[in-house]
Amino acid sequence: MLYLEIDGSFTPWTGQAIAGIIHPRQIEALWTPAELSAIGLHAPAPSDPIPEGKIVTETGVQRVGGVVKFVNELEDAPAPNPAYFPLSDRQLRLGLIGAGVLPSTVRATIEAAVSDPMEREAMLTWFDYTREIRWDHPVTQQLMAIAGFTPETAAAMWMAAKDIEA
Repeated sequence: MLYLEIDGSFTPWTGQAIAGIIHPRQIEALWTPAELSAIGLHAPAPSDPIPEGKIVTETGVQRVGGVVKFVNELEDAPAPNPAYFPLSDRQLRLGLIGAGVLPSTVRATIEAAVSDPMEREAMLTWFDYTREIRWDHPVTQQLMAIAGFTPETAAAMWMAAKDIEA
């Protein structure tokens, strides 16, 4: 797509007359970049690569260092949300180990911390037999607290564990 430069600003060219002349829409394929530039039309160069940890909020066309190019407005990307990444039971256990917490310690802590026998057995059953662990499940959050994780350290452990082969 060609962009028309008017007083230093760029707008998509829709075939409107330039200096009173209507040019064919195929002009981009027929003319050289220099010929197009002479009448104020430009095919912008690609934007710079998006740095890791950034997202594009807006894209425009500007002249940068004499080159007409797409320019992205950037902002920091939001932190990844653990809720988007369910873990397998293997990933969770290896993630715990990677964070210095043995799964056997989690089991022992559940046994010591949960006084109601039905609730304790339900939590142990969940920990031992659930094959897809979801971040936003209430038992997941209880287990993280029982295992001594803060919300921040639990999220960090989870995000590291999601990359372990399931």
